[in-house]
Amino acid sequence: MMAKFAHPRTLLAFAALVSAGSAQAKDGLSFGTNGVVYKSNNFELSVGGRFNLDGVHYDTGKSSGDNVRVRRARIEVAGRIAHFIKFRVDREFTQSSAQRASGSTQIGGGWRNVWVAIEPTKHLAVKGGNFVVPFSMEELQNSNRSALMERSDVSSLAPSYSLGAMLSYDTNHFTVSGGYFGKALDEEDSKSKGRGEGFAGRVTFAPVLAERSFLHFGAAYEQRDLKAGEVVRFVARPGSQFAPALMSTGRLYAAKTRMLGAEAAYSAGPFLVQAQYAKSHLERDLLANLDFSAWYAQAAFIVTGQTYEYSKESGTVGGVRLNKRGALELAARVSGIDLRDGAVPAGIGRTYIGGVNYYVNRNVRFMVNYARSRAHRIQPLDTDRKDDLITGRFQLAF
Repeated sequence: MMAKFAHPRTLLAFAALVSAGSAQAKDGLSFGTNGVVYKSNNFELSVGGRFNLDGVHYDTGKSSGDNVRVRRARIEVAGRIAHFIKFRVDREFTQSSAQRASGSTQIGGGWRNVWVAIEPTKHLAVKGGNFVVPFSMEELQNSNRSALMERSDVSSLAPSYSLGAMLSYDTNHFTVSGGYFGKALDEEDSKSKGRGEGFAGRVTFAPVLAERSFLHFGAAYEQRDLKAGEVVRFVARPGSQFAPALMSTGRLYAAKTRMLGAEAAYSAGPFLVQAQYAKSHLERDLLANLDFSAWYAQAAFIVTGQTYEYSKESGTVGGVRLNKRGALELAARVSGIDLRDGAVPAGIGRTYIGGVNYYVNRNVRFMVNYARSRAHRIQPLDTDRKDDLITGRFQLAF
């Protein structure tokens, strides 16, 4: 049963209060666009969160349906101590698609960011805990800032949150990060907790980095060893976590996994284009090795003329640079995934998505997406699949 949440009018009233600006109290407490913030000399603590209410209508050709559910309901606590120690704790209160599919009775989706970072110098950081593995700029980008409601098919292969330790270094045009990672604290959308243990690293280079434009390139590599009994699985979805999965490999046993990734992005004024490619290789004892791949190309345009931000610290696209007025954004993406190899004929799919976003302010956004997915050569019957989805979202972030 879906958890009960506050009445939409209550949420809208809260959003209006958040967007009204911040009022600084004498004791260092403020309340504004970034949530509740307390500052005192060498200590800072902020409490924020995000709320996504999604509606979806889907038609798979053989079945259709409507769904209205809370996609995300998350509390986020972050802070710093003495200017060189940072920490963050995020708790998700909605079940992931993996938990719903397994019939889990766990209340809430579990922990997301739970980490501590030490920055001995301005550009160097050591981080430990549960956080996003440095592999894909799409995974590393905050979902509050993404141009489309759901991530691409590359996300179906890429790792996301894992427990581990990482060293990172950044300059104005270059970042490098790498570390050792194991299982995640909790299951996520279409991803299990256990994914083996091993190394992951990413490098980025931004040869052009100006006020209204940037050019970005990146590459990543991950290698993990799996223990006996551990499995991996890859699931492709047609543009919503609340519609039936498009394809799935099921549970796969492997001794070792290797992943390669490449990425690029370019922005000039209100225009943005970006693309990624990922390939996964599974080495299996006494069984044939497997190779899967995914890619996407995406474009976005801000009708109201604002520009896109770029994070020099993480080497990612930061989203629309908002000012006091709202913004209107158009976005489109084509992505593909190949989950058919040898004894695992899960299929080959492609998804086309178009979307419109209206940013009321930094805290409130309305999104509408249309997605058309096509999959073929799905075994055991060598069937085809045609999905059409219309999705909408009310987003509150603070």
